Amino acid sequence: MPRARPSSSRANEQGFTLIEVIVGMAILSILGAGAWTGLSAALRATEKTRSAAKESATLIQLDDRFRSAAARVRPPWWDTTLDMTNSSGTWQVPYLDGEKERTLAIAFHDGTVRIDDGAYASEHAPFASARVEAMRDAKGTVFGLELRLKDERGRDVSMTARLGGFPLRGSEAP
Repeated sequence: MPRARPSSSRANEQGFTLIEVIVGMAILSILGAGAWTGLSAALRATEKTRSAAKESATLIQLDDRFRSAAARVRPPWWDTTLDMTNSSGTWQVPYLDGEKERTLAIAFHDGTVRIDDGAYASEHAPFASARVEAMRDAKGTVFGLELRLKDERGRDVSMTARLGGFPLRGSEAP
């Protein structure tokens, strides 16, 4: 009769030892921490991109509105000074649609730039400061407007717009 062998309790056991389980948990914890760090960095980058896109969109909209409004200012050829007035952060530019009495108003109050042509007003924010200046050629004739802004981060932004009565004419343009 064959003799029964004494079985080793370890040889027949299936499963993991406590040390193996602890090592496995440590490895999974390290992988999880790495994944969490990567996800967190990706979310921060997404937020920065979204913020930059929003700032760019605001500037593009403001630039488009500023240029289209300035194009409607058509001073007569004999008025080379374009007497803009500034009262408490609101610049009044005469000769809107060629009429001296009609004005384009560009205002800056409480971080918001407002452009108003009497029919439509648009507001663009946030900015730390804004200033409107007349652009002059070598003879001193006003041919455009410049809108100088400072954003909330302190960066300078400058937008220029040609007045509607001064088309580009090759080498004669200022």
